[in-house]
Amino acid sequence: MNNGYVNHPGYPLETLLIIVLLEDYFLRTGNADFVKMVYWELRQGLKKLLKQIYPRGPSFVELEETSNGEIQSLDTAVASYACCRSLLKLSKLLDDPEMKGFLGDLMEYYQKRFLRDWYSKKHGVFYDYFRGREKVIGYFFIQLFPLFFRIVDERIARTVFENLKKVGLICDDGLLHSIHDDPKDGFYMGKSHKVWWIANAMLKKCVKEYDLNYDLERLDERFIDDVENEGMPHVPPEIVGNPTGCFAQTWSALYWVV
Repeated sequence: MNNGYVNHPGYPLETLLIIVLLEDYFLRTGNADFVKMVYWELRQGLKKLLKQIYPRGPSFVELEETSNGEIQSLDTAVASYACCRSLLKLSKLLDDPEMKGFLGDLMEYYQKRFLRDWYSKKHGVFYDYFRGREKVIGYFFIQLFPLFFRIVDERIARTVFENLKKVGLICDDGLLHSIHDDPKDGFYMGKSHKVWWIANAMLKKCVKEYDLNYDLERLDERFIDDVENEGMPHVPPEIVGNPTGCFAQTWSALYWVV
């Protein structure tokens, strides 16, 4: 995405989160010149994406049911909310009145409607995706996205966390990818009931941020054992035919620094 053009409109998640990284970079470095340069490159493309309040496109969850380009998924919805929040802060910092007006109205919508749209009071968890008018609870690891990006209060965070423990998505090994009976071969490679350490990094941050009831000490020990003794087998290999190769091992390093 650049200069108002979205090159991959079916995959909005990573694009939306770029601005969140940019805000974090500024908070850590104070490098306003770099932020200003990147911001003006990104603003039109992000504005184009955010004209659809919950952009459509495949979820970060790589399963067939979330691969449809018309799906509206929880992770992308959270990314939109987080993008709007970060972009609004930067638009004020860089004195961009046009974006401030657009984003102010959008932020007000998210603050009033996000939980109403995505949170199931009946089940005490989030809907994982919308398929047309149908709202689906699929129990994927993206259930923790609203907690990870701190867009829910402590009461809802605790409710969701405890309910995910009850259904088994959160277990002693951490946060499972999903609890589906997905196919065991092909590109998606039977990811349900497996653990990504990137997901456990999300879990760890949520536990610390909201002071949730979970034994992180045990999980830390498991991580060290995986790194030193097991070659991290709990990260499903993404390189087909190479059982020890996985680009997600780089993501997994996040577990130790959150």
